[in-house]
Amino acid sequence: MEGEGARKARLLSDTCFTVRPYEIIQKQVKFNVIDEATHTSGTITEFDYTTPGVFLPSVETTVDLTANEFVYVLGNILRTTRYGKESTRQGFLRNHVLAIAFSDAEIFANLEFTQAFYDAFSTDTGIDMAGGLTLAHFQKHADTVIKQLTGDLAGRLDLVTGEKLYAILRAVRTLNRD
Repeated sequence: MEGEGARKARLLSDTCFTVRPYEIIQKQVKFNVIDEATHTSGTITEFDYTTPGVFLPSVETTVDLTANEFVYVLGNILRTTRYGKESTRQGFLRNHVLAIAFSDAEIFANLEFTQAFYDAFSTDTGIDMAGGLTLAHFQKHADTVIKQLTGDLAGRLDLVTGEKLYAILRAVRTLNRD
């Protein structure tokens, strides 16, 4: 629009990190080719492959959204099944919303979020990090982790969790089905 000038990005994403060690969640995959004339194979390429069931805690920050834009962004987060260039060949993902934070300040970075979950899981005797993590593990510790990370927030915060969160997610899913 005329007269608006440069507009800042209103959806901010950051690099995600895994809670579990790299050696546990990654494996090398090789693509081979068979030479029909000699009946031998040779490696074409090799790349890292993320094993199924890996969780990547992430915060998506939005700035100055209208209500309709908020519904649009949340709907896209719920519908997204692939990220990055390699994902077009390697399966699907599912986003799980643990909380919605309405604030006038950025709350925390993805690395802090992941480290806080790692610390919480390390002290939970019911969790075996080598054996795998589940959504229930993240849900069990989410409130404590988020409150710990926002305890010294220099701004206002309205945290939506529990039944209020599920009601918002149901409403957005319903809107997207219509």
